[in-house]
Amino acid sequence: IQTLEHTPALVHGGPFANIAHGCNSVRATRMALKLCDITVTEAGFGADLGAEKFLDIKCRKAGFKPDAVVLATGAHPRDLAGVDMLPSPEQNGIARLFGIDVLRGARVPGGKVVVIGGRYIGMECAIKLAEQGYETSLVEMNEIGRGVILRIRGMLFRRMMETGVRLFPSSSVFRLTRHQVEIAHGGSVFPIDADAVVLAIGTVPDKSLQEHDFGVPTHVIGDCRRIGDARDAVAQGTELGLRL
Repeated sequence: IQTLEHTPALVHGGPFANIAHGCNSVRATRMALKLCDITVTEAGFGADLGAEKFLDIKCRKAGFKPDAVVLATGAHPRDLAGVDMLPSPEQNGIARLFGIDVLRGARVPGGKVVVIGGRYIGMECAIKLAEQGYETSLVEMNEIGRGVILRIRGMLFRRMMETGVRLFPSSSVFRLTRHQVEIAHGGSVFPIDADAVVLAIGTVPDKSLQEHDFGVPTHVIGDCRRIGDARDAVAQGTELGLRL
């Protein structure tokens, strides 16, 4: 097949076929090396395990010697920090989940949920939970929907109103107790009953592989370098590709 830029792409035994190591076939890589000046290959599912299998198994077995490694490992959800938790979740305190996990179907305990973070993921989580019958509150430090495309923001607000989501803009989390989330709202501390807290407060770069020595020059692009949008990642990839 070919890419949108009309460069050839060899899809032969890729990650979906060779799930054991998540790489395409040795035959496909050898063919690309013979036919092209530059060969780019993806190192499997999960950059850590995928990269290890590609470099330690496939490359050793086939005699490949990469000239460079590009890390595009993305980001992981930001956890709650600087907030008192009495007791801690490990002591059967209020349950904490990440918004992305809730959207993927993670089970949320209890019947009352506070979603912290009022952008795309936070609003989507609040709507989903409210539609499932949870008593849902959404807390955001700034304006709810800030930075969201205006048309999408309006649609999400209508769905939140229809499903009965309680909104707390310009509010910050003060403390988590066993069954409540205490927020600073309107100059006072306001308690919200909750069995679980869903965190949708952004992401932080995944730098878990950046200290690893791959034995070849290593480059970092995308969210694992700096949190941005898809355009940033594409621009960084294009710039790096031209340099390489």
